[in-house]
Parts: sequence; structure tokens; C-alpha cells
Amino acid sequence: MKPWPLLVLLCGALAGPAARAQEPATRIGAIEIAQEGPGAVDAGFVRTHTAARVGAELDRALISRDVKALLATGRFSDVRARLEPARDGVKLVYVLKNKRRLAAPVRVTGNRHFGENKIREWLGLAEGDAVDETLLSARAQKVLAEYREDSFPRAALSWELAETDAARGLVEATARIAEGPRARLARIVFVGNRTLSDRELRAELRRPAWYNVFRWFSRNAYDRERVEEARTRIRARYLARGFLDAQVAEPQVEIDAAGRATVTYRITEGPAYRFGSVRVSGVTLFPEAE
Repeated sequence: MKPWPLLVLLCGALAGPAARAQEPATRIGAIEIAQEGPGAVDAGFVRTHTAARVGAELDRALISRDVKALLATGRFSDVRARLEPARDGVKLVYVLKNKRRLAAPVRVTGNRHFGENKIREWLGLAEGDAVDETLLSARAQKVLAEYREDSFPRAALSWELAETDAARGLVEATARIAEGPRARLARIVFVGNRTLSDRELRAELRRPAWYNVFRWFSRNAYDRERVEEARTRIRARYLARGFLDAQVAEPQVEIDAAGRATVTYRITEGPAYRFGSVRVSGVTLFPEAE
């Protein structure tokens, strides 16, 4: 009779997992939408972009995908999902925060170098567009990249939002630009020039006076087009000296925090070509000596 307790224990161990597997799954008893921030949330829009349904088995991975899908619509600055106890399982609550919408085109102030229409084009925002801090920050960086490309290293852009209709979540946005000083040429560096010295290259670029690109630099702000013109002028000087393979790489420009620009020209001279003797053959009408 002693083996019976062991048999009972084994049967209990085998029956335990099966019994647990047969426990009823948690189901979604209700779905609600909670709103944070301005404007109203369209419940139909939320249902269209989510897959969780009342009565379905609770699937946390599915709910996570729903949250990502709602964020991907671009309407909301924040989306969360929470579960609460309910009579028929759990209540699923989507917590949504609307983005604000522009009540009018963006107003631009403080700009002098670039026109307002050009800046609006870079911002890419129109009346009715949904905006939040993340989006506005990204669009501001696009504008600042254009300023830095055109030698305004200290340019800054800040946003000012004025609420015009709290119930509808409408705002007017102003982009305030502080351009700062334009970079000025402080130093010119030549690298790789062995035949022509720095002094010779600078002397060449002083002639003729009307085409003296470095004199332009001395009195004007740094200009990318003039830097490129100087590159062409340097190569022309080498060609005139017989360096037919000479190459001048694209100038490297470094601008420090004070707006001082250093331009570096990297030169590959190559061999210098010279004429040897000239010989004419095949001439029968005139003697070769003539």
C-alpha cells in the first residue's frame, strides 16, 4: 500500500499545468478614450487605427502596436494605453494628447538675409498642420542649417505659440530668428603647393584688381561663390606655368564660434610640361628650312 501516495503526487503534478492551461483567458470588457490637452478626439478615427476590440482576448503586443499606429498618424503628440479592472475582464483606456494645429501661416520675424517666403518654404508648415515641440524643433533645425551653409554660424530660431481657440486646439506660431553676424574670412591656407609659393599664389590673385577675389574677402563677408572663384583662379595659374594636370580640390572651410573663417586649398601640382623641339614632316611645296 505504500506506493499509493507517490502515485497520487505524480497525478497531481501532471494535472496541475493542464488545469492552469484551462483557466479562462482575460478578455477586454470595455474600451474607452481619454483625452489630454487641447481639442477633441475623434473616437471613430481611433477605432479605425486600432485593432483591439471589446470581447477579444487581451493581447498586450496588439495594444502596443495600436499605440504605435496612433502615433504614426501624426495627430497626437502622446499616446498611452492603460488597463483597469472591469466586471467582464479589463477595461482598455487609450490616453491621447492632441497636437495643436496652426490657425494661420507661420509668421517670421528677425530675418534680413533670407526672405520670409524662403524661410516658410524650409519650415514646410501650412495653416491647419498639426504641430508639437518635437516637430517645431526639427523644422527650426532645417532653417538653421541653411543659415550655417550661408556662413551664419550663430543663427538661432525660437518659437512663440499663441493660443487662439483652446477648444479646437488652434494656435498661431511665430518663428523668431536671430541671424547673428555673417562669417568673415580670417585666414587662407595653401597645402601641396611646391612650385608656386603662398606668396606667389596670393600675388597672382591680386591681378587684375577687378578680379581680386581675396581683396573682396578683405572688405566683405565670407562668400562661398568667391571661394570657388579663387579655386578656379589658382588652377588657371598652374596651367599657365605648364602644369596641365594640376588639380585644386574643393576648398575646406572652417568657421569658429566668433565667425572667423579659415579656407584651405589643397593642391596637386603634377608634372610641368615643356616644349622640346618642333619638327615638320610631309612638306613638299616648301623646303623644310623655310
